[in-house]
Amino acid sequence: MTEIIDCEKEGFNSVFKSDFWQVASARYAKSYSKEDFTYMKRHLKTDEVFTLIEGEAVLHTVEDGKAADIKIEKGKIYCVHKGTWHYLELSSDALLIIVENKDVFPEDTERMELECLLRK
Repeated sequence: MTEIIDCEKEGFNSVFKSDFWQVASARYAKSYSKEDFTYMKRHLKTDEVFTLIEGEAVLHTVEDGKAADIKIEKGKIYCVHKGTWHYLELSSDALLIIVENKDVFPEDTERMELECLLRK
């Protein structure tokens, strides 16, 4: 059997789950806007992989107290390793594919306000 999955809904959408991992799509929503960039999250037990299909995206990270803003390029795979603080900013026409462990939310995710994180 072959399954074809629509990735047109805005925001984060888990579109396929196996026994251990999931594939999700992310399209622009307020939670992926520059204005909403007031917090970051990290996963304690799993890496997370991003691939840009359409539009533009920026991956904001903080690792060992150092902030980075990485422009995501189409055709490349970006792996955010477990424990790395991150936030995705998406353009209004963006489509991003995400692969991660199936149980990543909420058991494996911490969230921290950006102000507090950058003061560390």
